[in-house]
Amino acid sequence: MCLSFLSKPYDTASRVNTIRSHFPFFSDSGHPVYFDSAATSLKPAVVIDRITRYYSTQSSNVHRADYALGLEISQEYESCRELVRQFLDAGDEYEVIFNSGTTDGLNTVAQTLLKGLSHKATVHTSIMAHHSLLLPLRRYSQEYGLQCLVHSCDHSGALDIDALCNQLKAGDALFLCGMSNITGYTPPLKRIVEHCQEIKVPIIIDGAQLVSHRDVSLRDTPVDAIVFSPHKLFGPTGVGVLCIKRRLIDTLHPFRVGGGIVSEVTLYGQEYQEGARAFEAGTPAIASVLGMGAALTFIDRFGGMKVVTAHEKTLRKQLIDGLQAIPHIHILGDPDLSDVAVVSIVSSKYHAQDICFHLNANNIATRGGFLCAQPYVNCFTEKPAVRVSCHVYNTPDDILLLLSALEAL
Repeated sequence: MCLSFLSKPYDTASRVNTIRSHFPFFSDSGHPVYFDSAATSLKPAVVIDRITRYYSTQSSNVHRADYALGLEISQEYESCRELVRQFLDAGDEYEVIFNSGTTDGLNTVAQTLLKGLSHKATVHTSIMAHHSLLLPLRRYSQEYGLQCLVHSCDHSGALDIDALCNQLKAGDALFLCGMSNITGYTPPLKRIVEHCQEIKVPIIIDGAQLVSHRDVSLRDTPVDAIVFSPHKLFGPTGVGVLCIKRRLIDTLHPFRVGGGIVSEVTLYGQEYQEGARAFEAGTPAIASVLGMGAALTFIDRFGGMKVVTAHEKTLRKQLIDGLQAIPHIHILGDPDLSDVAVVSIVSSKYHAQDICFHLNANNIATRGGFLCAQPYVNCFTEKPAVRVSCHVYNTPDDILLLLSALEAL
């Protein structure tokens, strides 16, 4: 599909409407108003077409072929690493590892990094952690005999950064959620990273939401590792990214072994590949990696993440203003803590699931429950919540439909 429109000057509304036209989801007149992008985003035609083309006319494995098609796909597959590096503004000190998603990446780092820590070390995280971060840290801390300290938030939903930094010590490790999937809150990562560098504490970021809503620069905020899932960023499911500093990866050992990660195998041992390849055993999700590359190219051509950020800021203001005007609706956290269009609510009159069912009856898709971050939700309420999560393809009219349906409850 032609992307020439992306180089033309557009005002925000026109640009968003044109971007929206590249998502086949909206070509069906019966499609729901989609407010579940924090779970997974919609996919543009260029991503779907790239995956289809691979399976239709280019199906071959990577890194194993001595024929033209296999070599061509291997080269394109590897070029996707460079696209990720550019997208994250990552310098040469970083390696890009492909995996099956954020959960897989966080498990990889937790299992391998924590195993090498001193028994006196403390593993730090925060109460805003998604379950895919909290549960691996809890499991491997217990397995390796380490203390896992979960830092709390205040009544607004923000972390006490001074308390966090004061409790970190050399030899510890910090795993932090880069952006809440409940409130959209982002802690001051640059300040935290600077402190971690001073005291030599590795900092690993769950970037599942952060990368999906913000322009991330690892040159500006050089975390030791960041993990994200492209399916929340217009890409396919089944692939994830772990971008990690070489000096940290050199201290880790492959825990999932098999074909593709060795340079030599004998009856008595094996020699592992260096860098990222040592952590990519077996046949990878080739089609999904190629689809991810198409998604990152699509983002770059419509103006980059700054377009997403600006549009979401407008949507969030409209959404917050409208929700605050409905007496029985309560917003989780301080609305002023974020400008990302991810908002969670509870009602003093209705259960979350009843609200979701009511919205579904009005052809509006939202998500209800504890949203894989129950400890953080419980900072605000004991009840399950309803989450409204937007992306660049949502419009002010979508927000109006949602607010009208909520007012009709």
